[in-house]
Amino acid sequence: MKDYLLMTLLLFLIMVVSPLVTLIDKADNAEPTATISTAAGKTERTEESSSHETVTLMVSSTGKLTEMSAEEYLYGAVCAEMPASFHKEALKAQAVASYTYMKWLKENADNPSQIKADITDNPEIHQAYISDEELQKRWGSSYDIYSEKVKEAVKSVLYEYLAYEKKTAMTVFHGISPGKTVSAQAAWGNEIPYLSSVTAPGDKLSPDITTELSISKEDFVKHFDGAKAENTEEILKGIKTSDEGYVNEITYKKQKLSSADLRSAYNLKSPFLKIESNKSNVLFTVYGKGHGVGMSQYSADYMARQGSTYDEILAHFYKGTELKTQ
Repeated sequence: MKDYLLMTLLLFLIMVVSPLVTLIDKADNAEPTATISTAAGKTERTEESSSHETVTLMVSSTGKLTEMSAEEYLYGAVCAEMPASFHKEALKAQAVASYTYMKWLKENADNPSQIKADITDNPEIHQAYISDEELQKRWGSSYDIYSEKVKEAVKSVLYEYLAYEKKTAMTVFHGISPGKTVSAQAAWGNEIPYLSSVTAPGDKLSPDITTELSISKEDFVKHFDGAKAENTEEILKGIKTSDEGYVNEITYKKQKLSSADLRSAYNLKSPFLKIESNKSNVLFTVYGKGHGVGMSQYSADYMARQGSTYDEILAHFYKGTELKTQ
């Protein structure tokens, strides 16, 4: 009888305790909840994203197509586009902007027909990318520190993107503005509500905000059909500038040079510039670095060092957008 009672008790314990152990084990191994930020505030989600998105990159120097995970691509894109010495919140903002831009390209097929890839590593076409092998050469003894820092930043915001009216935003960015960004309307003639002109706090503190170039009048007029040195003043009168100081184009007779043409012709860092001439030369005073639309990377770092979080930085430069997760 005693043995029977012991056996009954043992069976009872097995039936009751075993399910509890199983439940505890499942709870300990469940995917944690996570919080993502939005430009309008904080929202909760109950699962980690299970997306394993890939991207096809075309390496411009070789024309080779390479498929990789979105995480691997973002690591190389952020490293190529922003100094790893920047604040981690700025790196996170860059990761979201780079991922959103990549996503926008894939959804809008904004590639020349001859490019059979989602995106290229050419910043003149899309955005820059650098391989891990090249980073090891660039960073040297600092590789481990910088690599871990950027990878952590990318992983913390992986698959987060900006949307405007439920559509993926075109999150362009640039290095340094002259203190205020330029709107898409002023720069490209297309009104994009979330790419408006906003202040870029910190940009005027950059040691690289101003560059100067002096060339002969003969070299200046080479890019205008039939022009001679004595036509310099006439050409300069054809400059069209936005309220922000952005040079939209230069018109000479029937010829027009867009801001992109101008930057390419004279190897200028920015279309925010002042052009003057003296007896023999044309003088360019250039403000900022890049096209000036969207997020200023230098100001992103400045804002982060002043206490702004990545979502606050993104909300400042891309007005009215919402931060979502894939």
